[in-house]
Amino acid sequence: MYPNSHFVPTAADEREAQHLLNRRRLRHLRSGLNVLALILSIAILGCTGHAYQIYNDTSFAARYWLPLWPKDMDIRPTHAMIASSTIIAFMSLSVLAVTFVPTPHSRITLLNHLSALTGVNGLILAVFNVAYNQTASADTIMSWSCRYTYASSESHVNYQRACDETVRFPPLLRILTLLHDSTLSFVQVASFDMMVALIGVETLVLASAALGFWMESRIDKMRRAELGKEVDQVS
Repeated sequence: MYPNSHFVPTAADEREAQHLLNRRRLRHLRSGLNVLALILSIAILGCTGHAYQIYNDTSFAARYWLPLWPKDMDIRPTHAMIASSTIIAFMSLSVLAVTFVPTPHSRITLLNHLSALTGVNGLILAVFNVAYNQTASADTIMSWSCRYTYASSESHVNYQRACDETVRFPPLLRILTLLHDSTLSFVQVASFDMMVALIGVETLVLASAALGFWMESRIDKMRRAELGKEVDQVS
């Protein structure tokens, strides 16, 4: 390895080199998981925000005696999805920023704690949103739009013709076209599925943090043992 040098690497040197290699691999793993979490959270935010915009655009129909949404519609799960995906995206972006911003100091301890915090918070938020959407007592935007889409596809009603023949209520054309399109149901189901996927991703983020703590604890014990041997030899 060093042909022109009398330096002979010891077992401790090889151990430190292997530890640095493992750190680099763990950093790549964490970066990949946080990039995936960032992509999923942004996609959830976009899909849920799109569905919420459709709800806001069509909720005015009650003024035309055509209520398309239940009066007791529960939009809190939608708000929770938007808020949670925003928080998860911010936390994932923070981990990536700390990972790649250059600095002369070691940040392994900071990254371990930040990854643990991100994994715990992301996992709690993802599990909460999945459970909240599944156990809501009233209709949500997802449950109502998916039920309406299924019913309209089974009844074979020509909503476009009904819209074209409507003269007294011009807004009806746009409202029924939006509801007849399966996009609203699709984006809601897609955002829910991606939130389920985030449970697995955040679990892996938390596991990578635990692995980082274990690696540092292990190398510290080895270093202390090596230092103790050197002290004993000197004395």
